[in-house]
Amino acid sequence: MRYAIERQQLLDRLSASVDELESQRASGRAHQSTQERFDLVLAHDFKGPLTTILGYAELIEEGVLEKDETREGAKTIVRNVGRLATLANDTLALSSIEQGELDLADERVDVRSCYARS
Repeated sequence: MRYAIERQQLLDRLSASVDELESQRASGRAHQSTQERFDLVLAHDFKGPLTTILGYAELIEEGVLEKDETREGAKTIVRNVGRLATLANDTLALSSIEQGELDLADERVDVRSCYARS
């Protein structure tokens, strides 16, 4: 009788372990799906400025633009490089947060004052 009880307890623990593993696997799939969507959005966010930079660089290289147009093209390139740098820095910060290497401060922020600066 004692062996039957021990056997049943082992089977119960095994069943609980299997349930836990299946739950973790499902959670892992959900995380992977979220990560894949994030990666797609990130790639899209990088591609936009890169396409603009490439387009203007090619026009400048080919000498197609007039002097004022070239200056405006260069300004657009600089602006888009800044966007890419910000995006890269934000991506690195997010990675640091995910790996527990960066602590976030939990404090109130006056959003209106942030908006007034830009």
